Amino acid sequence: MSKRGQMEQVFFYIFAIIVTAVILFLGIKAVGYLLETGSGVETANFKLDINSQIKKNFDLNTGSLTQEKIYAPANLDVVCFIDPSEDMDFNLIKDPAIRQKISGLAKSGVKDENVYFSIKKQLDSFKVDNMKPKNNIQCKENPGGQIIIQMENKGSYTEITLK
Repeated sequence: MSKRGQMEQVFFYIFAIIVTAVILFLGIKAVGYLLETGSGVETANFKLDINSQIKKNFDLNTGSLTQEKIYAPANLDVVCFIDPSEDMDFNLIKDPAIRQKISGLAKSGVKDENVYFSIKKQLDSFKVDNMKPKNNIQCKENPGGQIIIQMENKGSYTEITLK
């Protein structure tokens, strides 16, 4: 084999290694993006499911009692349903960092949201109309992929209890 042929072979291998590295880098980046997007969709579905189930119960006759299983996002630390217009015992939340964040936001009166949840210690919240939790607060920590909500139509609102 000539020296020229050996040099071409070296360049071929270097080029192949560079192409393989670029493909691996782009593939890993694409998988990361898909996982991030999937997490966002999962969170949006969680919010939508809670809203629709509570609205569905509110549209029923007064006194109607229903129980629904709602699939929770992966890595959900805690979900709390609160009545921001009433006093509540935030000590139901065991994690002190999450308890402090939720109680601080709820007590500040800046937000009128009544559902708070934490995924990987990142707090999010939203408002559900015509909903009040039993005893002014209902929390579930580490629900394991699902929460079970018992809902009772009280006429002017739906009262929820987490099972």
